[in-house]
Amino acid sequence: MFHGVGKPLVTYLSSYYPYGIDPDLKPLPYDPKKARELLAQAGYPNGFDFTLVSGSDQPKELAEAIAAYWGQVGVRTKINRMDYTAWIRAHNVHKSGPATISQFANAIFDPIHVFYGSAAKDGTWSDYYNPQVEALLEKASQVPDIAGRDVIFRRVSDPRRRRLPCCSPSCTTCSAGTPTSTGSRRSEAPGTTCAI
Repeated sequence: MFHGVGKPLVTYLSSYYPYGIDPDLKPLPYDPKKARELLAQAGYPNGFDFTLVSGSDQPKELAEAIAAYWGQVGVRTKINRMDYTAWIRAHNVHKSGPATISQFANAIFDPIHVFYGSAAKDGTWSDYYNPQVEALLEKASQVPDIAGRDVIFRRVSDPRRRRLPCCSPSCTTCSAGTPTSTGSRRSEAPGTTCAI
């Protein structure tokens, strides 16, 4: 589909960035059995219907491949293919969902563009909110040196920590890493805070 150029991502951030991503992170393996188990645990033992929006700037085969993979685990996917002009107008006002295929070009080559645009509450293309990610992005805006930004962005981009209620899975003041029955993460215990 991408003529051998594309490769699976671990996070929103490409491994070609000079900092902000742990090069040792590997994509999750393709495991339809595990995916079906997780869907059942989340209350969808028979899967569900879903719409994937794709602008005409993306190869139609990409959306078809995603839909085929999801279909193997019970996510029955309708593809809504849109002309790029209509898609970008919808995307810029958060109307291109519930899911869409997007890409990031980055002239400044700093992870803030990718993460703020896609994972911040006020991000241009984001409908995601996680207070810990917000705190990390705020901290990144105050750190000018690359080494410090690298540490912060690695925390944001690490999928093992992305949805955790604090920055460390070993934190003893909250229930970090304890999944609920729906697969989401528990929030911090009342009155506790975690150092970022």
